[in-house]
Amino acid sequence: MRLTRWQIDPGGSEALGFVALEGGPESSDLFLEVTLLDDRDQATASVRVPALTPYLLRNSEAFFAARFPEGSAGSVLEVRVASRRAAPPDVETLDATIVSSTWLTGESLSLLGRLGHSGRRPLVPSGLLVVGLNDQGDPKTFAEGTLAASTLRPGDSAPFRADVPDAADVEEWLVISQGVPAPSAQPPRVRLDGDVAIRRDAQGRWFGVGSLTNTSDTARWARVSVLLKVEDRWLSLGLFETPVGLPPGARLPFLIEGFPGIEHLQAEGGLDEDSVRATSFLSEGDAAVVIRSLEAELTGYEVIGSRLYLRGLARNSGTSTVDSAAVVISVTSSEGDLLTAGWAPVSDSLASGEQADFLAILPIPAGVDLSLAELDLRSLGAED
Repeated sequence: MRLTRWQIDPGGSEALGFVALEGGPESSDLFLEVTLLDDRDQATASVRVPALTPYLLRNSEAFFAARFPEGSAGSVLEVRVASRRAAPPDVETLDATIVSSTWLTGESLSLLGRLGHSGRRPLVPSGLLVVGLNDQGDPKTFAEGTLAASTLRPGDSAPFRADVPDAADVEEWLVISQGVPAPSAQPPRVRLDGDVAIRRDAQGRWFGVGSLTNTSDTARWARVSVLLKVEDRWLSLGLFETPVGLPPGARLPFLIEGFPGIEHLQAEGGLDEDSVRATSFLSEGDAAVVIRSLEAELTGYEVIGSRLYLRGLARNSGTSTVDSAAVVISVTSSEGDLLTAGWAPVSDSLASGEQADFLAILPIPAGVDLSLAELDLRSLGAED
């Protein structure tokens, strides 16, 4: 294995790099020992880090990010394998293309891309990593991407999104994704109840609301991805992932707040709103926790601009500590239509008898009178 290209930040506290396979077996679960050297080739710091790409194959590279103790200094890297396992057979590299980009706050950039599969059998993608290269071809920044589909069939393509920090001065984007043969298909246990409703607030900001039902007898996590497009042109990908698992048999709402770039297209006049269509994707899996209900009450609310601010308390009246405590709120019309919704964190950990404040901020659809709406509040937490 050899170090192919790398970059150390000016402060010496972080290094990004790629390694390539020179000999030996193809690897998975690769851990690297990354050492920072000074001008005299003396080690000043060393850390053990995982490769952020799941497999190191022949004719490919694995990416790593190493953070050294504050105050470390050096100009050269040395990398060796700390541990690894043999890669499973039949790993394939997937094809990726960047479709569009949108600047977020600061120097962060949201990338919309397409991941394709030209092989002969269904694959499960094993992560997706986006690396920004500078004008010398060295890594400058990176982010893990979110893929809308959990399985790709031959000839399929699916959208992905990556929100990359420190993206200024990036000259080229490298997208790395690999897949392994898909297991036998299992019947879905979480379903999307109808279409995701795409709405806009009074300022023209787009959001989506919908409901998920867990039809199984165990807790499940779920991620909803909504692609906005005009005919074959992909515009934006909105994402929601359950912050705590869905309880067995539960039907709960969700909010997708934000479709990067869509308001910019609208402001430029390059968007016919009536022609925009939404395509939804659903991924799910075993949450591996038990979900407990918590007590929750509202203590106040106010409308500021096009947002509904809801304050309250959540209390753990059970006998054990719960993690990832959250509240989930839905606002429906008198006809039963879901107008808006949202999840809000309460506490990373809530011991028995403890309570904590929450603040939930929900978008209000343009032209909606909330005085006739009905509000539902629930609170949940995870118990290992």
